[in-house]
This record gives sequence, structure tokens and C-alpha cells, in this order.
Amino acid sequence: MFDAFRKLFSSAPAATAAPVAGADWKKQGNEFLETGDLAQAERCYRQAVEATPGDAAVHLNLGFTLLEQQQFDAARLSLGEAVRLDPGNHEAHFLLARAQRATGDAQAALQSYARVLGLQPDFTEAAQERNLLLTQLGQYAIDRGRPAEARDWFQQWAAAAPADPASHAHLGLACEWQDDMDAAEQAYRAALRLDAGHAQALFGLGNVCMHRGHALVAAHHYERVLAQLPDHAQALSNLAQALVACERYAEAQARLDQLLALRPGDRDALLARENCLAAQRAAQAARPTGQ
Repeated sequence: MFDAFRKLFSSAPAATAAPVAGADWKKQGNEFLETGDLAQAERCYRQAVEATPGDAAVHLNLGFTLLEQQQFDAARLSLGEAVRLDPGNHEAHFLLARAQRATGDAQAALQSYARVLGLQPDFTEAAQERNLLLTQLGQYAIDRGRPAEARDWFQQWAAAAPADPASHAHLGLACEWQDDMDAAEQAYRAALRLDAGHAQALFGLGNVCMHRGHALVAAHHYERVLAQLPDHAQALSNLAQALVACERYAEAQARLDQLLALRPGDRDALLARENCLAAQRAAQAARPTGQ
């Protein structure tokens, strides 16, 4: 990021005709920025701001320098002023979004990313950072047992990036956690239309099918996950459960043995294996003699 902006700032024109002193300070700041001396660049840009407070480029340069030094509150102020003076500068909005994220203001950052992409729709880095932020916010809510909040964040992500299968798969997860299986299935299938082998969506669709009592179909989805990720412990466990429901006990035992090889001594896997054997014995005992 640093290298990408050095060239931009070294050639950035002033927004207005600046007094000589201000232009000189800015030039010196650009030179220090070129050499990586951020502290000296900051000093020069502060002098330039004092001399030419209406120069948006100086505020932008100072904001970038502060951001690189992790002075996030100060960077946010400088970049906010750059945006006020030059609201059409997508780079200023982008850096402001980064400062807002760093100070914990997610909503403001999302608004800034939206402005960036409104001005420059093909700004891939801004779209990626926005999507990552939405993912992090949703996952944070999931981890703290707030699926409704997670669903809102993931819905925003899916609306902003409808061609990204991960956005729909994450939305499906939040819906699943809310026991809204219809919405979860819709989201997982949207992900699979974009990527037929999307492992998270296949796993989630398997869970939806198990919830509805469609164990055979669920087993198919879990097997597709394991074809890609053979060490996916939860898929192994869920597949074994589905196979028991289908009375395919030997296959279920094999999957549980595979899980125990990954997690020796795992109590849940050991209990599942005991239950599988008990179900197999009960099924055999229920068969008429001679069959």
C-alpha cells in the first residue's frame, strides 16, 4: 500500500494555487515520503496544512502518512478534511474508510467504501476490504451468539457482492442458526449456482436436509464436501449420523473410525460409534429369524 501511494502523492497537484511556503513544505514532505521517512514527512505536511489549509492534497498526504504510522484518530481527521475539500476523490474516501475501520467505526467505514465504489466502481481493493469487513462483522456476531445480527451483515454482503458465492454461503449459515431452514436453503443454493462445488454451501445444505429428515440426500452433500476436504471433522461426524439414519451402519462406522484417526479419544466420536453399533445390533435383532 505504501509504495502504491508514494507515486500518487509525489505528483498530486494542489487543489488551489498555494503560497510558495506551502508548496515548498509539501514538496519536502513528498521527498521524505519517497525515502520512507514518515516522521519527517508528517512534520512537513503539518507545516503545509498550516500554510495552505484549503489544499485537499496536503490533507490527503498527511492523512496517509499518519495512517501508515498507525495514528488512526489523527489520520481520520486529516482524511475527513481531504474528503470535505475534494469530495470526488475516491482515494481520499478509501483511506478514510481504512482509518474509520481502525478506530472501530464499522458503519462509517462501510459508508466510505460505498462512496469509493460509487465514484470508482472497478476499485477492486475497496470492494475486497468492504466484503472482508462485512464478513468479520457477521462472524463476530455468530461467535457471540447473535445470529440475527450476523444475518443482517451477511445480507448486506450478499446484496453488495451477489456474484460472490461465499456471501450467500455465510448468509445461509446465519439463517441456519436462526432455524430458518427455507431461507438457509435458498442462500446455500444461490451459492451453489455460482460455484457447484462450494464446500461450505454443500455442508450447509446437508445440514438443512438432515434437519428435514432427508438423511440420504444429506449424506450425498456431506460426501461431496469430503471429496474436497477429507479431513473435515464435522462433515465426517454429520455423514456418519446420516448413514446411521439410512441404516448403513458399516459405512457409518468407517467414517467414525476415520474421524477418530483425526481426533483420537474424541468423546463425541466414541459415543457416536457406540450408538452406531447399538443401532446396528437393534436392527439385526428386529429382523425375523432366517432373514
